Amino acid sequence: MKQGHDNFVYLATGTKMQREMLQDAMNRWYRPLLHFFGPSDRESQHSQPLMRWKVKLASNDDMRNQFLDQYVPKILEVGITLPDENLKKNQDGIWEFSDPDWDEFYRVINGDGPCNKERLDVRRWAELKGRWVRQALMNPSDKYVTPLA
Repeated sequence: MKQGHDNFVYLATGTKMQREMLQDAMNRWYRPLLHFFGPSDRESQHSQPLMRWKVKLASNDDMRNQFLDQYVPKILEVGITLPDENLKKNQDGIWEFSDPDWDEFYRVINGDGPCNKERLDVRRWAELKGRWVRQALMNPSDKYVTPLA
């Protein structure tokens, strides 16, 4: 996280082009950042059992709020804007924001994301090209010829 923070600050205080690149990244990644923590606690089917089993220490909404508490002031401090006119803290200290399109979130986690095909192609390639290594490890007495291509 420290490296990410340092890189963010470096770009934010860099050249005009670096600041523009950083602002563009913020505009593209803002919604996925809100998605990262999962749906709201009202919609989440898994938060309560996971917290009861101590797999999660906080609810989706609490984790999202903690993240926004930590990073929104830092983002604004370096002059980068957040692409959400509704982003603000309410009187209870809870962040409010525009709906980040939960239908998109569910499409992505169900395999219809923007890079899903490429990700799966890379996994298939890695499985195919690494198969001989796994076979050699499982059967060390067998002789294997490393594939060249």
